[in-house]
Amino acid sequence: MEGIDPRELPGIFRALREKKKYYQLKNGSFLKLDSKEMDKVADFLDYLELDKTDFQQDFVAIPKYRAVYLDQKIRDSQIHFLERNSAFKELVQNIREPEDMDFPLPAGIRGTLREYQKFGYKWLKTLSRYGLGGILADDMGLGKTLQVITLILSDRLEKGPHPSLVVVSTSLVYNWCAEVEKFAPQLRTVAISGSKAERARMMEEIGASDLVVTSYPLIRRDIEEYKKLKFRYCILDEAQHIKNPGSVNARSVKEIKAERRFALTGTPMENSLTELPKKIENRMVAELTEEQKKVYLAYLQRIRSEIEREIAESGFERSQIRILAGLTRLRQICCHPSLFLEDYRGESGKMQLLEEIVLDSIESGHRMLLFSQFTGMLHMIENWLKSEKIDYMYLDGSTPGEDRGRMVKNFNEGQGKVFLISLKAGGTGLNLTGADVVLHFDPWWNPSVEDQATDRAYRIGQKKAVHVIKLITKGTIEEKIFKLQEKKKELIDAVIHPGETLLTKMTQEEIRSLFE
Repeated sequence: MEGIDPRELPGIFRALREKKKYYQLKNGSFLKLDSKEMDKVADFLDYLELDKTDFQQDFVAIPKYRAVYLDQKIRDSQIHFLERNSAFKELVQNIREPEDMDFPLPAGIRGTLREYQKFGYKWLKTLSRYGLGGILADDMGLGKTLQVITLILSDRLEKGPHPSLVVVSTSLVYNWCAEVEKFAPQLRTVAISGSKAERARMMEEIGASDLVVTSYPLIRRDIEEYKKLKFRYCILDEAQHIKNPGSVNARSVKEIKAERRFALTGTPMENSLTELPKKIENRMVAELTEEQKKVYLAYLQRIRSEIEREIAESGFERSQIRILAGLTRLRQICCHPSLFLEDYRGESGKMQLLEEIVLDSIESGHRMLLFSQFTGMLHMIENWLKSEKIDYMYLDGSTPGEDRGRMVKNFNEGQGKVFLISLKAGGTGLNLTGADVVLHFDPWWNPSVEDQATDRAYRIGQKKAVHVIKLITKGTIEEKIFKLQEKKKELIDAVIHPGETLLTKMTQEEIRSLFE
């Protein structure tokens, strides 16, 4: 403002805020304030939240993350006398239109990124280049993890190795590790969990790793150790865990030193990209709890010796019933040992993972079909839903036919958040397009049966993309069954007939390998 002492600016802008028509300068002259341009200036200064000390300097420093908002404010206010230099314009354009940035996918990334995932990856890279962080809010099941893994691999190839930290829900630690192994096995990953001594031992490996995965409860306990480190990225998965800024979770993660920070969370908003797939499928990995692991290993050893003795006495063909019974028992332990051990008082890792998925799903506005072949497991889940006051429906083989039709109609009209269904009872004949999430709690021998169950939601009349989740317990019979299913999928689809299962198509060596 030509001819005006900068020291008078605070008084002038105070008069502007007070809607005065004139301001008397110290030299006695009057400055006219009631013009459209001066109103725009006053509004703009309010937006910048400038105070008295800001006017005592030759320039005002504004956080870089406000650039896009600042640009939009200038446009909306139509303040024509403000100039934006080329660097500012380039910054704003690149953040608004990251798809035009030259960020090729890193060599070695496995799997195919959909167009919206490529867009998300470029957006993350653009923010990172400018020293900014951000929130990736793709809806549940749309591959936020893959986008972040691609980002981390890209930076490793460009800048060399340096550890990044991912903080997740307790039950998702090993799911992240499995995703890294699937999409970027060249990244060195360390999962920090277990007892204090085990975590201390694992933390010694951080310096040689690319990705460190731990949980919110453990970051709170180990924050003094993490504060000593500097990470390339700090990634907060399921970032609703820090939505309360005063919580211990939020205070802890804010103490972590990192060059860049990103938060990942689902959003209940409808996603308008038509490019989204109609059916999204992924598996999520749960870990056995310590108590569960002891039970599993004890029964694995016992069943293995019983089956070896049975085969030696009766031959392989006549041992099929014993083998199936042993496999079923191990699968029950993966679900929850309480399915057959009345005195079991421990937790189930898969149940813990399920609870997080259900709560996050409902919070994001989704409705779910939940399948299990074990009605005992469905009853356990039912009891938990009751304790959480979650509205649900239940259907198994004992549900009368007339009740089924009424329940299906009510659910499709919006009643209930979760529909519990036994796999055999609900695998066919139901039209449940009111759900957009299908969760298989335990894997079935024949994947086509699972597909039929999934098609209760993914069928004519479904207006939303359907997210299909399969829960697999790490390092157990379930993981081996899943891998065999993938290996023999074409064979199963081609030659399995009614009454047959994957088990009948397995060799003696493959069955023995399940018990190793």
